[in-house]
Amino acid sequence: MVCEMIIREFEHDSPRDYSVKPAFQVGEQVRISDGPFASFNGVVAEVDEARSCLNIAISIFGRPKPVEIEFGQVGKLSIAYWATEWKSI
Repeated sequence: MVCEMIIREFEHDSPRDYSVKPAFQVGEQVRISDGPFASFNGVVAEVDEARSCLNIAISIFGRPKPVEIEFGQVGKLSIAYWATEWKSI
């Protein structure tokens, strides 16, 4: 009886959107963790959800350089990281 109720609930349930939304926003500070630019910090310039990529502006020799990085190759910078960087200045 309970099983039948559960089955009916799933059969009549409306379809849900299970797509993954990127956790990054334009202007957000990130740290590259993989690839040739690993350990570089940058700012998200563009989010391409269709290709699961970010365009990130990093600084090389004091000049901004745009690079394209996949979602899995970057991480958000924590507040604790910025606190330690601020103290070292």
